[in-house]
Amino acid sequence: MLLKDYWLIVLEKKNYLFRNYRHGRSASVFFPGCNFPSLFPKNTKNMIALLQKTAGIGTVFDCCGKPIAELGMEKEEKLIIDLMKKSFHRLGIKEIITACPNCYFYLKSRLSIHTVSIYEKLSQLSLGRPLKAEIIHLFVPCPDRDSQVLLDQLQPFLQGNIKKIEGVQCCGFGGCATRKEPELSMEVTKTIRQQALPRLYTYCASCTGKLLRDGCRNVFHLLPEIMNVEETIPLHGVQSLFNRVAFRFY
Repeated sequence: MLLKDYWLIVLEKKNYLFRNYRHGRSASVFFPGCNFPSLFPKNTKNMIALLQKTAGIGTVFDCCGKPIAELGMEKEEKLIIDLMKKSFHRLGIKEIITACPNCYFYLKSRLSIHTVSIYEKLSQLSLGRPLKAEIIHLFVPCPDRDSQVLLDQLQPFLQGNIKKIEGVQCCGFGGCATRKEPELSMEVTKTIRQQALPRLYTYCASCTGKLLRDGCRNVFHLLPEIMNVEETIPLHGVQSLFNRVAFRFY
């Protein structure tokens, strides 16, 4: 793997350009990650305000470091985690609440502080509404496919017959596949496009954006559905980049 092929990712993620800890001085903080704020800025702001008002929960914007780890940059990966640990300790953070499945599993195994998903926290705070449908077609993100820990935490919010998408290895976004092997990356979602489902749900922002960009229609992220906050996501990288930049100064 030639790192020069991924210089934009390295430039942004190696020392995350849009890191923002100014609202992180709290024992518990919301950790939206990179892609959820990129695609769902309205929902991100709504969640920040709701968690602060309901439970005094702060927010930090940072990259978990997984994109750098996937590039085999072990030294840089360790530096990212070490800096995060120091920042959390300095601010007195004891718990992070993740919106991203990748962040959840990646950080849970690397940090000593309590790591919970946004769905677990919403249940604890009695926030959100259940999604009601006769059939709920669900695309399970890669990190949760084996343990399905997050899917279990989502059960209180899913009132219907859950039908998981089978025969599709992944959305094709991870491992920088969209940049290095774009044709193969798009091929993996062909099966979903052909099914032409009336509504398809997932709980990963990266999956949501990738499926929509690949031509899959009526794809929805569960968190906005649960919070009843409608939002049209940007399908082009420039707007999503601007959204990340904006949260650097939020």
